[in-house]
Amino acid sequence: MSADILVVSADPHVLADRVTSLRRAGFSARASSSFPDARRMLEDGPAPEILVTDVRLGPYNGLHLVAVARVEFPRAFAIVIGGVDQVLEVEATGLGARYLSGPVTSQTLHATIAEVMAVERPRRRWPRKRLPMEVPAVVSGLPGRLLDVSYGGACIEVFGATMPSEAVDILIPELGMDLQGMRVWAHRADPLQPVSCGVALSTADQRWQRYVDGVAAA
Repeated sequence: MSADILVVSADPHVLADRVTSLRRAGFSARASSSFPDARRMLEDGPAPEILVTDVRLGPYNGLHLVAVARVEFPRAFAIVIGGVDQVLEVEATGLGARYLSGPVTSQTLHATIAEVMAVERPRRRWPRKRLPMEVPAVVSGLPGRLLDVSYGGACIEVFGATMPSEAVDILIPELGMDLQGMRVWAHRADPLQPVSCGVALSTADQRWQRYVDGVAAA
């Protein structure tokens, strides 16, 4: 059993113990001690198969890191480790991540990794393209922007105090398009940050397909 795993913890002892135990178990494990460093690793690649992160990363939130991973690598698995907290567990589940209440032993972590690796990952029907510049959008009446696109969906950021509804309307003024879709996942790191969302488009008309075709692949 082998997998490329990115391990993130602000506690140097916890980080060293997890990475050492995973490597001894035959995994390829990389370490990151902070949210900014882990985000850079995710954005620069290569893609990890599994992200293992503490929910508390100093002033940052591991769930936000999972949301970043969902943008960069939609097919990666995520395991979030934190205290007993039903709200955090629900948020992790909404992002498609497994939530483990700490302290977590090496045996529990290894067993959870084995479980998620046994799950067949959904195949991405269309390639994702990261946009080279900001594309403003109005998302269910809220200001936002497109982050990446494909024929069947988009990743967006939404600015505002409320979470977008499950049924999402995306108006893109500069393209003259109004698209309807369903929110697949959503996360906000804190009340001052925008909401990151993955949206599956219910219809992909020819104008949208032409637009996606014209975006250079990231």
